[in-house]
Amino acid sequence: MPKIATPLTEARIKKTKPDPVKTINMFDGGGLYLQIKPSGTRLWRMQYPAPDGRRRTLSFGPYSKISLEEARFRRSEALAILEKGIDPFAIKRTSGNKDVDIRFDTIAMQMLEDRKTIPPTWNEAYIFDSLSLFRRVLFPEIGDMQINKIDRQAVKTILDSLLAQRKFGVIKKIKVLLSYVFQRALNSMEIPGVVDWAKQFPKMYLSPPPVHRAAITKPSELAKLLRAVNAYSDVSLLSSLFLRFSLLTFVRPGEAQKAEWFEFDLQDRLWRIPAQKMKMRRPHIVPLTDHSLAILDKLRSISGGGQYVFPNLYKKDRPISENLARVALRTMGFGKDVVTPHGFRTTASTILNEKGWPSIWIERQLAHQDKNKVRDAYRHAAEFLPGRKKMMDWWGHYLDALETGEPEPELPINFFSHEG
Repeated sequence: MPKIATPLTEARIKKTKPDPVKTINMFDGGGLYLQIKPSGTRLWRMQYPAPDGRRRTLSFGPYSKISLEEARFRRSEALAILEKGIDPFAIKRTSGNKDVDIRFDTIAMQMLEDRKTIPPTWNEAYIFDSLSLFRRVLFPEIGDMQINKIDRQAVKTILDSLLAQRKFGVIKKIKVLLSYVFQRALNSMEIPGVVDWAKQFPKMYLSPPPVHRAAITKPSELAKLLRAVNAYSDVSLLSSLFLRFSLLTFVRPGEAQKAEWFEFDLQDRLWRIPAQKMKMRRPHIVPLTDHSLAILDKLRSISGGGQYVFPNLYKKDRPISENLARVALRTMGFGKDVVTPHGFRTTASTILNEKGWPSIWIERQLAHQDKNKVRDAYRHAAEFLPGRKKMMDWWGHYLDALETGEPEPELPINFFSHEG
């Protein structure tokens, strides 16, 4: 349906400046809107439901050539054609009108806008990450190319470059993004000559077997790490708190990096991570102990009421860099063959298992899936929160004891009963 909007004026259009990150859409009514890209490009577009039920986007050309009055005239023409049961996009496509903007970067930005409202919808963090990949990897190579002029070799060159850098995770994401853009051009826009080249490499560029992530499993070495993390607060308090919080909760680094305040129920002492942020796309609950709550309290003053628990200090509307923890560990003198941020999970799992804590609690805390689907469904539903709360509380005191050299806390007498 066309968006209801206050009619535009030339003065309002000229007054509006581009946003450095996101595309601005200024609606005039009747489906007509002016799209202002971060690059400064201004394009007239019209969105409407086609006779076949599909949502279409018609391009009238750049604002530098098409005035507001002319754009409204073209909108009226398109609406008149629609009333006759004819799709104006089909007419424009077959007429060879050169004003149709079919550059790869233009269609990619439209696709990201679609994903905000049209299923399968993407959350804000995933859209932000996708936009970053477009700008870093794809736009410099094929952004200014007409999408129906992109060939197999152009895509292969991009993927080969990533392969040489062994960026298998990025390759997987890039193939997904490419396919979404090509499919939009094929299905929503029906641009002739477009091929979904991302699907031409189904068995190529596959990730190698997982590489072992270095982890500290000896208590004496863990004690050294804890003292180094504490001392690092003089260099970067945010890095020190992030490492400590990761050790206490042993969630995946990306889950801690992108944690948002709305996910935390401080009254019930629970951190509810949404499914879309989890590796297996299932929601996860993390018990919060006195130790983790104390860290969150310190982070409140750092985040300044912002969205993220661990904010980027230069851009508060973004989370910290995914490299922050790794850089901190290397700066402290811990090589990549000694410990990695992801290795904290192995550290906790190894020690807790050695101490005799029920493996079922440890696996749930790690958000691991059981290969037996029936058993996995039961365990996921059960959560074992009471038992996991005991375990996480003990773990916090254990880390304190290691760091200070005090005797480790006693194990609960009844925890072997697997009560949960």
